[in-house]
Amino acid sequence: MKEQLKNMYRRDQRYWARRPVNREMMTFAAADVLSLVPHVYSAMLKQIQPEFESLLNELCEEQVYMHIRPTEVKQRKKQRKVESEVSDLRNKLSSSSQTGRNIVLSNREIRLLRYLDLTDEEKEKLKGSYKVARKLEKLEGKLRDGEDGDCEYPSLESCNSGKSTPSDNSLSGEALSPTSEPQSLTESMQQMDDILSDTGMDRLDKIERLEALLTAAMSGLGSGNGEGCSCRCHEQTPSTATSTSGTASQTLSTGDIVITKIFFNEEDTEKERTIMCSPKR
Repeated sequence: MKEQLKNMYRRDQRYWARRPVNREMMTFAAADVLSLVPHVYSAMLKQIQPEFESLLNELCEEQVYMHIRPTEVKQRKKQRKVESEVSDLRNKLSSSSQTGRNIVLSNREIRLLRYLDLTDEEKEKLKGSYKVARKLEKLEGKLRDGEDGDCEYPSLESCNSGKSTPSDNSLSGEALSPTSEPQSLTESMQQMDDILSDTGMDRLDKIERLEALLTAAMSGLGSGNGEGCSCRCHEQTPSTATSTSGTASQTLSTGDIVITKIFFNEEDTEKERTIMCSPKR
């Protein structure tokens, strides 16, 4: 049969590209690997440890779905890698606590600290490094913000729409909203200084809060009956009615007649009449 399939493949180069695979194709392909079962497969199967059987099944399944569900497979690989690294880091911390030695962490291990629940003793040991201490301060700051509740400064959209969410953890202790009384420039600057001097706050959180403060300050200056406007557009002045008058003139050079319109006020007309009728004239 193998010789028949070889002769058929020589006549048709796309024989193995046909789908579905027929029985002759499967038999021919199985003959190449069945000889490896007693010598290779059985020997490798005995070497697999029971605790790694589930991992082997996951890897085989991911290899099957690699080109069918690529996004899901990548996510599963990434999640398994993080879990493995977190487990190694936990073992490293436990071993160091038993020996009493100082812990030296890499940049990757420092980023993985957010997945661990550290004890006070472990935190004190880790704070010997400046980078680790900064990371722990950021994590503790995020946890404090989470315990205070979902309280945030008003967003740009809420300020522009006239709605805002009250913030319980605002630095001034009051809710920032466009409907409340606008804060003074001194209070806004004080809040900005407090935010900038807070080392436990995340950088992106600082930027969002500063934007919210600036937006609230600008909306407070621009709100009101034109209080923040320096022009005279808000003054209620009586509209003066202007009258129009048409006249004609003739040029000396070409003789063309040009029609023009002159705009003038009634006061100017009265003055002109007075001048024309004066005895000195």
